[in-house]
Amino acid sequence: MKDFDCLHDAIIPFHDVEHCFSVNNANACQHQVTQLCTQVKNYYHTSSDLYGQYRLWTLLYWQPVYIALSAVHLNHGLVDVTHIQQVRHDHQVYGYKKHSLRLTQEYAYTSQLIAKQSDNLTFYLNQMFSLLKVHHTYKKKLCMNLVVDTTAMGLLALFKRGGHCQTQIQAYLRLWLSHLGLKEQANRAEQILVSNSKTGLQLIRNTCCFYYLVDSQDVCASCPRPNRQNPPRFNNTIFTTDNGRPYGTAS
Repeated sequence: MKDFDCLHDAIIPFHDVEHCFSVNNANACQHQVTQLCTQVKNYYHTSSDLYGQYRLWTLLYWQPVYIALSAVHLNHGLVDVTHIQQVRHDHQVYGYKKHSLRLTQEYAYTSQLIAKQSDNLTFYLNQMFSLLKVHHTYKKKLCMNLVVDTTAMGLLALFKRGGHCQTQIQAYLRLWLSHLGLKEQANRAEQILVSNSKTGLQLIRNTCCFYYLVDSQDVCASCPRPNRQNPPRFNNTIFTTDNGRPYGTAS
């Protein structure tokens, strides 16, 4: 079995952890989500609550997306992401309680694995979305567009590992988005992960993560906001370490 940090180096197993949660335990999960909501509000001091609101959503779904991709494409299997006990570190969520992640090997085509894993991931996303509505009013379409971007980021990481051609990765993105119920975005897969003569594939993000509300000088490299005022300094994904650098990049 390949490690689940192959696509993202923050997805690491922890043995002894205090603040962990899974959607299978609704009460404990709601408590940790409430604590996380408070920590995020306290950490990001902005004139708008918009970034903190969608940052919270992103913190809760990004690992299950990457783990689902790793299960299918690196381990040719399935993981029940609803059982994974994710770990909260103050205003961050990264890593999982070691024995809560269980891989089931499957003898099936990749397309069949994507379909099965997508059903499980969709259930997780719906459960988490319901929990979050207690704290904020969310736009479901915007939330799912963030999921589109994260799925594309994960597949881009898979492409950079080698062993998959551009058209294969684009086809995978189309399948994932289609099975996640995102038909419109699935039809635009080649416009989300775009062929590039220099880098091979380039991510064109679907929606803004609102990080500019925290730091207007540090705009994401592929920010979809029209007429942005400031040039990008680096690709600020929304999974950043405390020193402001994105997970998975050099510090």
